Amino acid sequence: MAMTRKPLSTNEEALPDPHFFPADSSRSQFDEFRSQIARYQLDERLSAAIARVNGVGGQQLLSQEIFTQPQRTQRVCSFEKDGVAYEMALVLRLAGPTLVFSSWKRTAERRWAGFGGLRPLLGRQRRAKINHEVPIHLAGVTDDDIEDWLIYLLSGFRGSCRSVQKSVHPRNSA
Repeated sequence: MAMTRKPLSTNEEALPDPHFFPADSSRSQFDEFRSQIARYQLDERLSAAIARVNGVGGQQLLSQEIFTQPQRTQRVCSFEKDGVAYEMALVLRLAGPTLVFSSWKRTAERRWAGFGGLRPLLGRQRRAKINHEVPIHLAGVTDDDIEDWLIYLLSGFRGSCRSVQKSVHPRNSA
């Protein structure tokens, strides 16, 4: 049984919790997406491209986290500059594998501390912003496309990423 969020109002349906898989019928669809990612060696190609970028930069510019089943997030590649973290995540959605480009900034949490007024606490919060989500067609992804994604990530999402538009799933491009 899938976990659901409470509806915001009585007119809305409950949304599935993004951290849990939907019903069993969708699981086989996600397994198919995982096998496609393996077939087109996207994980290995992403790791190789990240290693090339880090090698050219002479330091670890990009870091990556790799997730295993049953997570719908497959991989997160991140870059931090001027206190802002930029991330590119390969996520499994019902529509297919999707690149999610997002950024977030750490902000200090403040609260009333008695007679002393406001003071920063040790805990930190994240203020996230999803810049955009792009469904990708795995068969059309080239190594140049992957490098373009990483360059776009390193730019802090400035400009446009030609290969993101090129690798959009055919049914979503018109």
